[in-house]
Formats: sequence, C-alpha cells, structure tokens
Amino acid sequence: MKKIFSLAVTALMILGIGSISFAQTVPENINRKDLKGSLFIVGGGYDNTTEDAQKKYIDLAGGAKTAKIGVIGAASSKPYRNSMKVIDNLVNYGIPRENIKLLPLAVKDDSKTENVDESKWTDNANDIKLAAEIKQLSGIWFVGGDQTLITKVLLNENKTPTKALEAIWEVYSKGGVIGGTSAGAAIMSDIMIAGGTSSGALLEGSTDVYESMGDQERGPLYLEKGLNFFDKGIVDQHFDRKARLGRLLYLTNINKDKYPYGFGVDENTAMVYYPSNNTLEVYGKGGVTIVDATKSTLKSGKYENFRISYIEKGDMVDLNTMKINISDKKDSTKGYEYMYIENPMVTGPLDGYGTIKDMLAYLLTDNEASSSVKSYVYNEAGEGFELIFSRDELTEGYYSTPEGGQDHYSTVNVRLDLSPIKISILPRN
Repeated sequence: MKKIFSLAVTALMILGIGSISFAQTVPENINRKDLKGSLFIVGGGYDNTTEDAQKKYIDLAGGAKTAKIGVIGAASSKPYRNSMKVIDNLVNYGIPRENIKLLPLAVKDDSKTENVDESKWTDNANDIKLAAEIKQLSGIWFVGGDQTLITKVLLNENKTPTKALEAIWEVYSKGGVIGGTSAGAAIMSDIMIAGGTSSGALLEGSTDVYESMGDQERGPLYLEKGLNFFDKGIVDQHFDRKARLGRLLYLTNINKDKYPYGFGVDENTAMVYYPSNNTLEVYGKGGVTIVDATKSTLKSGKYENFRISYIEKGDMVDLNTMKINISDKKDSTKGYEYMYIENPMVTGPLDGYGTIKDMLAYLLTDNEASSSVKSYVYNEAGEGFELIFSRDELTEGYYSTPEGGQDHYSTVNVRLDLSPIKISILPRN
C-alpha cells in the first residue's frame, strides 16, 4: 500500500526537498552565471513534422552540417530501438549520421533487441572514455519514457552526478543544447514530478512510493530529484492533454519560497531556455502554461490568488522580470471580444472548451459576456475543488489571424482561485 502524506506533512517534505536544493546534481566546477548553452524542453508527443521546433534544436546544436548529437534512450522501455528512431529523424533533417552518437546509458534491457543488452549499460555513466566522448558533442537528446530511469542511471546512489552527467553539464556550459521530450522534459528542473495526477495532488498530497509508470497517471504526487538544468521553476509535461495544472498549482504553492513558478509544456511544443540572458521562448504546435504562486495563499483548504498565463509560438518571457512579450503578430482581444457565452462552466469531455487555452481564451479573455470561468475536479467520493478563472485589470488576451485554420491565442495574468467542494450525485426523479 502506498504511504500518503497529509497536507501538513507533505508541505514539510516538499519544502525540505526544495530547501535541500538538489544542487548536488550540479558539478562543482559549473557556474550557472557562465552557462553559454540552451535547454530545449519538449512536452511529449513530439511529431516529426513540427519543423520549426526540429530545426531550432538543430540550429542550437550548431547547424545541420556541424552539429554533433548524443542520444540517450534510458527512459524508454526500448532504449536502443527508440534511440535509433531519433537518430534516423535527425538524419532526415540533414545531420550526417556519423555526427550522431547513441550514448549507451540505460538500466533496462529490451528483450526484442537480441543483439543488444541495454541492461549492461548501467555502469557506463562513470566510464571515463564515454564521458570524454560526450564532452565533444554540441547537443544531447533525452528520449521519452520513465524519467526515474534517467536519474537512476545519471546520478550516483548519493545523488551526486556521474561522470557522464558532469560531461553533459560541460556541453551545456560551453554552448551546447540539452534537449528532451516527455521524461526528457521532466528531468530538467530541480524538483522532478515522476507520478501522480492533478486531483491526486490537490486531494491527497504526495506519496513516497513509486511502483511503475502507471503511477504517472493515477494517485498522489511522487517526486524525485531532477537534474536541475533549469533552475527557474518546476517543469511539467504532457500538460494540457493530461490535465496537469493541479500538479503545478499544488507544488508551486508549497514551494513558493524557492520555486514559485511552474512551467507546463504542451505536447508537440518546445520551451527553449537561454541562461545567458535568462529568457525563454516557445516553438511548436501547442503552448506553455505559466503558474505564478508568488501571491497565492492556502487557508482552510482554499487556494487564492494564483496567476496563470498561456503563451504560444513567437511569445517570449524575460525571467528576470517575468514580463511576457507577446508576438507582434497578435492583437489584443480587449474591446474586440468575439464570443458571447454567459456563465461559462467546464465540467468534462462533453464541454467544447475544456483545455487551458480554450478556457482562458474563448471563455474568458475573448468572451464579452463573462469575466470568469468555472471548472471542477472531484473524486469518486465527491470531494474536490471548484476552480474559478477570473480576468481583472491585470489580465490581457491576444489573438492572431488563423494560420491554416488554427486560432492562436496568448493569455496573460488570469487570476485563479480554488475552493474545496463536496458534491452528491442524486438520481433524477
């Protein structure tokens, strides 16, 4: 049985993790102020046709003719086969095959690769020769899967960096790009979300037990130490499709002294971070949701005053000031609201605007008839939360003319409050 922590105990546990600072995952010779590289954080479901993102990663690695990429398949249940798919894709984008290296780092064997036993790659993380090869690369790519397998192979038992991880940090420090999708995104921050759902986080807190990848889609939060490449907040992935907003609300509120910002990256979307000027921008087909818990409060089970923003391709964020710079292709929706929907409410899959983007755009900032949107989450016992998204004098919405039929929206500074509820479902007479 899983051990579930109460809210109070969970707060102490997570604050402890945050205050311990997973800084031991950062090699002693690395100074963040001197980092010359970039991070390419993809929310999962990466499509080979997402050309703007694919080409950006290659450009950050030095360009197709000169890029030297190392692929790490440790997270995958098929480390060799899925790494080779990534390599084939990079070749299709113009990188010479000889410039791409499969890095033999994994902990689990794929029984269907008869000539390769990936379980023998476990000890390679402290191989001096492999570390030296990694240092010659201009880019690293982490394949998706189970993020706990990445940290298991790249961190020593005492959570210090292996020689391979030290070499990856050197690539990042000297100007290379560190990228990854899904699990490869989860590892980027200091606090790594490895399991649990939004409702599990808000209603149950966290657990100290991780049984399998199935725990990524059920129950309370399970947290581990990430690799800490990104130190500006907590990263989550598969964000909108898997409804993971509640995970970031819970974690940012409880860790606000150190990590008050959360960054939820949608599928087929890249959040690109540049440490040299402390900015990030978006590429790909979805968006990035930014959770701001700097002024959030929790009292009597009620969360108040989160701020939520949603940005897309072409938008940038100055993390020094948290100012969001919207693409000049977008116009303000204020005074030009398109929708007229009174008392909008989102309750489930039969609602037409259930994603974060849709709620914040169509139902709120581009909706003349209402200044708030309600949504609900509850468990089988009827215990849950009412979420109220509100626009006020700080809220801005932006829209661009559809390209290929898809609406493009960005929304800045929406207020979000959560109140505990208890519902009963009664038979209709």
